[in-house]
Amino acid sequence: MKFHEFGCKNEKILLMFHGSCMTWDMYEKSIKIMAEKIHVIIPAITGHDLSIKEDFTSVEEVVCETENWLFNKGYDKIDGLYGLSMGGGLAIHMLANNRIKVKYAVIDGGMTPYELPWLVTRFIVVRDFIMLELGRSSKKLVERFFPPDKYTNEVIDGFYKALRHYNGKSIWRVFESCNNYLMPDPLPMLDTKIEYWYGEREEKDRALDIKYVKKIWTNVKFRKIMDSGHGEYCLRFPDKFAADILQGLQQNKSTYRAD
Repeated sequence: MKFHEFGCKNEKILLMFHGSCMTWDMYEKSIKIMAEKIHVIIPAITGHDLSIKEDFTSVEEVVCETENWLFNKGYDKIDGLYGLSMGGGLAIHMLANNRIKVKYAVIDGGMTPYELPWLVTRFIVVRDFIMLELGRSSKKLVERFFPPDKYTNEVIDGFYKALRHYNGKSIWRVFESCNNYLMPDPLPMLDTKIEYWYGEREEKDRALDIKYVKKIWTNVKFRKIMDSGHGEYCLRFPDKFAADILQGLQQNKSTYRAD
């Protein structure tokens, strides 16, 4: 994976995981704002880098590679962690591993392991796989899930380009892994301040994810973003999103910094 860094001169460190059907540079506007005050690290997740033909591997492998990269750079402690959707699942798994110490984390509509019968999980993976396969074939179908009046044309173009870059193997692995990634047992005790964000219009879709997060961590703050769909807030309002992340980091006064 390629790791992109911005604002390297700044002390506070934020690691960002983008979602599926996305590329890292869809956060470019918010990164530009945040990089004036913090050091932002965002990997181009395996299978989502438009410059390379490769397949997505798994949540566990992406997190392991990210952790190893951070350790090699001397970043065994970071101030912030953010993940959207698939990236939220990556963030959850990374927090649970507790190899990298994190002060503040935002899980934005993050995907959690399903605790459902095997046949039900198979049906969900097949359904989601077919949905994305159809989305690859037509930008109009992408707009059905991401309406132009709610998401900008620039964002919709980004989704469509990412989908066109995918292949069937990557699409299947994203959903198979994000719905079934392993969590350590027992889970470690964390000092991390964790927030789980979700849009008002996706509340029903996130019900099982919210239930799961409540079960594994009792200190999570839940934030419902009104009149918002999945990923809409961070992608449509990069200035507000950046301000919220910076505020959350600022509230944690101690700073982790590599020697």
